[in-house]
Amino acid sequence: MATIGAWAATSVLCQWRLKHWPCAGVVRFIWAGADAVLLTTVLLAVDTLESPLPAGFLVLVAASGLWLRVAPVGFTIALPVAGYGALILDRYWERNWPEHLNWHIIFVAAPILTGPVGGSLVQRVRARSRFYDRRLLAQTGVTSAKPGKRQKAMSEANAG
Repeated sequence: MATIGAWAATSVLCQWRLKHWPCAGVVRFIWAGADAVLLTTVLLAVDTLESPLPAGFLVLVAASGLWLRVAPVGFTIALPVAGYGALILDRYWERNWPEHLNWHIIFVAAPILTGPVGGSLVQRVRARSRFYDRRLLAQTGVTSAKPGKRQKAMSEANAG
């Protein structure tokens, strides 16, 4: 229960820092790392290697794309692989090697294959966003790329 409380507190703190700290990019990486470490801690505590719960690692990879940045997606790919590796080492430290090794290999391959798909989608969304931003600016007649003028023109175009 303490781990889940720490996870919630970490999420609230990272969300606050994301809005009130100039280095938001760093906060994304800290948040992704904290999520992976705390998920691994929860899964180690309840000993759920051969259950559906480790699929939470795939959720972390998919959710990292919601930041619309490619770098956190790439970083988040490595975290589930390391976390699942920790689960395997913990589970089979004093036992024999896993009976169903192919299951574990497939599960480790899943985030490695899911990440590039998410990264590709992030790139596509960002490219379309840039395209439509330019198109809207052309419609409003603003030729300046200065952020203040561009945002003012965008808000006027959206309001009208």
